[in-house]
Amino acid sequence: SKKLDIELSVHAPYYIVLTSEKNEVIENSIKEMIKTLKLSELMNAKKVIFHPGFNTTNALKKCINGILKIKEDYQGKVEILPETMGRLSQLGSLNDVLEICRETGCLPCIDFGHLHARGLGSLKNEEDFRKIILDIEENLGEKFIQGLHCHFYPVEFTDKGEKVHRAVTEKNVFPRFKDFAPIIKEFNLKPTLISESRDSQDLGALEMKEILK
Repeated sequence: SKKLDIELSVHAPYYIVLTSEKNEVIENSIKEMIKTLKLSELMNAKKVIFHPGFNTTNALKKCINGILKIKEDYQGKVEILPETMGRLSQLGSLNDVLEICRETGCLPCIDFGHLHARGLGSLKNEEDFRKIILDIEENLGEKFIQGLHCHFYPVEFTDKGEKVHRAVTEKNVFPRFKDFAPIIKEFNLKPTLISESRDSQDLGALEMKEILK
């Protein structure tokens, strides 16, 4: 990664659940997150992305307290990024993530596929993306949008939210990167863009690169 000037990020294990109803699970999740952060530091990764958890009782408070405990015990340089989630049963709406970031100083991970699914098809044009960027800027400040960490891919959903990732090679699938690219230019963003296009992450990444050119 140093040789090719590639910035690394890590996705934390899915079994990390800071919103569990069981204190033991939360305690183990904190330990696993700290271990992930330390391993990430060894491999020169700058960020660890994680799923905030499920919408249990006091989920938002539990997640915030868990992150604060992690930051208290881990004094390294790797950033923790809560990710926006695609199912209504999960903690991770845009507002949830912005609140977590406000209270903990974390950077947000904006998964546009998840937001589209959670909003039951809410990202269809440039204005839909502009509203998200403005919302982040208003709540967290301009510096939080400049180096935004994003996941991008089309997604299929049901009335409960995300069902499955789709591929950029398919027709009539959303969200579409061509609707977000003008917003990147408009706000002069320098985002990290992770392609999660189904079975075609490479094609998704290349498509974003070409559109941005």
